[in-house]
Amino acid sequence: MTGGLHIVNRYENLTSESTLKIVELSKKFDLHMNGILYNQAKAATYLSIEEFVKIIEQINNSTILKQLLNACLGIQKISEITPVRYRSMMYIIDAQISKLENNISQSLSKLHEALLCCPIDDVMTSIVYFLKKFEFHETIIQTLIDDVRSIKIHFDQTRSIDLINSIMIIKQMKNDHMKAALSYIDLSMAVKDLTCIISNFLLAGLHFYELMKQTSEPSKIYAYRNIIIELTIEAFYLSRRYLPLHMQIYMFKIAFSLVIKSTQLLQVQMKSKQQSSNDQSSTHLLITKQHKIILTELLKDIILLTRMSPLSQVPLSRSYDLLYIEVVGQELLSMFLINSANSESGTLYKSYLYQYYVFEGVWHQWIRNETFDSARFNCMQSLLSRESWTMIDVQNLLNWSRLRRTIDGWLPSETYPLNLDRQTQFKKVNCISFNINTGEIKFLFQVVQSKDYGLFDVDDIQEVLKKGITSSLFTLDQPNIEFQSHPFQEMRYAPKSLSNTNFLSTLLHADYLLKMISTGVEICSEPPFQMRDASDGFMKRLPEWLQEQLKPIDQRKDCVIMNSVHRFWIEAGEITYEHEFDENNNIITYYLGDVPMCVKKQLMQYDEQGNLIDDLSKTDEDHSPEGEFAQAFTCYYDEIGSYFPELLRLKELLKLGVLLLFIRSTFHNIQKYINNITIDVDPIDDYLQRLRNQINYPRATSYEVDHIVNSLLSEKDISYSDVPYRQMNELKTKIRSQLIEVDEDNLSQITEAICEACHCSYKKFMVKGLISNWLQYNQKLELVSCITDSLKTYKQEQYLKVLETIVCMGVNLDKDTQFNLNNSPTNCVSLEINLKAGTVEKNNQQTVEIDAGNMMNITGKQQQGTSVSNRSGGTSNRNGNQGGNIGGSANGPCDPPDNGSSRQREPKRTEPANLNEQIALKAAKAGDPTAKILPIELTDSNYPSTSGWVKMQYFHEDTGINIHYVKNTKTGEEADFKFKNKPKDK
Repeated sequence: MTGGLHIVNRYENLTSESTLKIVELSKKFDLHMNGILYNQAKAATYLSIEEFVKIIEQINNSTILKQLLNACLGIQKISEITPVRYRSMMYIIDAQISKLENNISQSLSKLHEALLCCPIDDVMTSIVYFLKKFEFHETIIQTLIDDVRSIKIHFDQTRSIDLINSIMIIKQMKNDHMKAALSYIDLSMAVKDLTCIISNFLLAGLHFYELMKQTSEPSKIYAYRNIIIELTIEAFYLSRRYLPLHMQIYMFKIAFSLVIKSTQLLQVQMKSKQQSSNDQSSTHLLITKQHKIILTELLKDIILLTRMSPLSQVPLSRSYDLLYIEVVGQELLSMFLINSANSESGTLYKSYLYQYYVFEGVWHQWIRNETFDSARFNCMQSLLSRESWTMIDVQNLLNWSRLRRTIDGWLPSETYPLNLDRQTQFKKVNCISFNINTGEIKFLFQVVQSKDYGLFDVDDIQEVLKKGITSSLFTLDQPNIEFQSHPFQEMRYAPKSLSNTNFLSTLLHADYLLKMISTGVEICSEPPFQMRDASDGFMKRLPEWLQEQLKPIDQRKDCVIMNSVHRFWIEAGEITYEHEFDENNNIITYYLGDVPMCVKKQLMQYDEQGNLIDDLSKTDEDHSPEGEFAQAFTCYYDEIGSYFPELLRLKELLKLGVLLLFIRSTFHNIQKYINNITIDVDPIDDYLQRLRNQINYPRATSYEVDHIVNSLLSEKDISYSDVPYRQMNELKTKIRSQLIEVDEDNLSQITEAICEACHCSYKKFMVKGLISNWLQYNQKLELVSCITDSLKTYKQEQYLKVLETIVCMGVNLDKDTQFNLNNSPTNCVSLEINLKAGTVEKNNQQTVEIDAGNMMNITGKQQQGTSVSNRSGGTSNRNGNQGGNIGGSANGPCDPPDNGSSRQREPKRTEPANLNEQIALKAAKAGDPTAKILPIELTDSNYPSTSGWVKMQYFHEDTGINIHYVKNTKTGEEADFKFKNKPKDK
């Protein structure tokens, strides 16, 4: 029969006889096809196992497979078939039968048997082929949940390894569970394999569980249950850290069942005790918070790990038997993960999960057919793509523009200065001063000498003050507790204003350097981020004696690697400051001392959820290898910093933060003072009284006129009656007019004196009237009130100058708020400001005084004021300022204001006179594309136009500087830079 069966008539129209014939024909067809499939399947047993599986998997009729299995077995059982390769085929047939009958759990068990009996590559590849089917995973989770509901003390019939220790325990187990349990614990101390140790713990727990069932004494039940809890917790911690996935699932299933079942027995006993004693009031916490977390983690890990290790049907086995199961399952797990990780489609879960567990397997050495570098690179790429990141994003974090690296991404073996702006780089922060009278704020920084390295520049000053960075926290933490061997660390910091700053980059690279020195491993900043011994790279900067002091932890005497995770971090100590107030000039000055830095360490442990936390249960001795390293780093911090400037830079950035605190404090104190200024009226009253006692006002009164007239007549010996009435009136009128002039002069003098003394000249006319009323009518209250208001306004205006300067600087004046790292460990790079008053050594050698307002606006289009003087000496420029200027005013004291009229052309200069011009020159030399060619024919023979020289003009927008120069269009050479004019006011 070579064709198909075609029915053209409708089935309901067929006669009964026709229907029977069709059914009979269909049965013959099915029988014939089954025979063909049977023969194909039987013939496949002579092929390779991979080809055999592909044929068997396509057969959807369990009857055919059962016939084939019975024919192959005869009267034997599958476990009796030889050779083992043929036996594994029989198990695979049986697994396919169970699968077709929707018994996935049984199918998994048969696949497991096939693996155990013949753990060769072909069998493993075939099982992986089966396991990638979706229906398996849908059933595995339910199977696992069913497993943890029951607990078994008997062992499955797996082929045992007859070892003496195991046989002795088996004999004891039959007679005495206590001896068996203690024997397993003793055996744990005698073996070195972690799988054996953990298995022994759990097997001991199983025997203690049997003891719980056999006793009725509450104290023993309670004791046995506590031992079980301790054993399972220890097994949980060790399994999670060191075992392959399939062994973790095996251990977790037993541990979960033991905790639940032993607690249930204890609960029953407690209820029985309460009923017998009629005590219903007492309550007992059977499951503590720790137990609850561990149970949750156990169940969660069982389910999550099954995604990556679907062959979870490992039978309960003795410790030595388990070693064989571990090795066989390890090879299958390795093949399954690598196959899934390399598959572009058809996998059950995201690629990054498989890539990660391949890397974890290589890292923990339970995957051996993959290189570490390859697994690490693939894992990093997949984890980054999960977050829509790339290797370039990581590279950008590691390649800090201020830190020099070799062309291939390594730290150089020689010390180089930080890449700072050469014109505005400084070495140390010395002090800050506030001039209350003028409103000027000045920084005093130590300049960089020829052999020194700059540690910060104007960008750092602006960054700290404008973003409000004072104290800071930084740590590199594990990104995801689900991935214990994550190839990256997550950068966490506070406050948020650190984002995208050089301050944050400094914290990162200082902390990263500390980690690399402590581990002795350097990470390249270029993908794929290779590793090498630090001694072959950047550690060569240090002298040999210092290299010995900073020897990696694992190379030190008495170093313990297991359960000895330590965290190292850099912490700032107390900063001494000194406050001075110059009463004569009304200047407040704060001097800063050095910042003591130290490296601290803390022993860590994993909690129940896989987080690294402080281990406070043990005394962290300073004589440990980690303690010696931290002490050495602290002792030689400055010495190390001379080779790694980023470490010393931390100090100065923190001191810049202290300057910000002083600015904020001064701003808020002055603001508070201005709002609460009170003028004492008693000194004013005394002052006015002294003035009143010194003068006679008013003089132009009738009494005073008559007195003068009488005096004159008396002097001339003339009788009053002898003077004619008309002449007497003229005399009195003349005297009165003179007295009025005297009164006016006196009043003006008094007004001038009071206005000058009380700073009220701006309202002299009003003050004069008030003084007149006071002198004539003794109306003093209004005058005192006016003087009080004037003095208050004067003081406010005087102090407002400082506030205006601070506001113009753009300083972040928001007070610091408490910040943390969202419950992360507190032990991290901690640059918290702790100030203490004291005496500071004032070393003003090689320092520069800088106007803060000018410094904060140095990148703007217009700088305000000329404000730099070098205290160590220097040549004066034409404006009388000392050399080393940070900036100059466009219209200084000697420059007339630009009112639009023409001014005399200034001679072109070939050297920059201030920082603005230096910045503009740097931009011009860098070949700014905004430069223009001028239509001017060159006459200088040094730059002939025939050779390609042209006249160029460049206007630097940020500074307003105009530069002329010449450029060779053929060679790109630039020369003869000249500044045409000073920057204009904007």
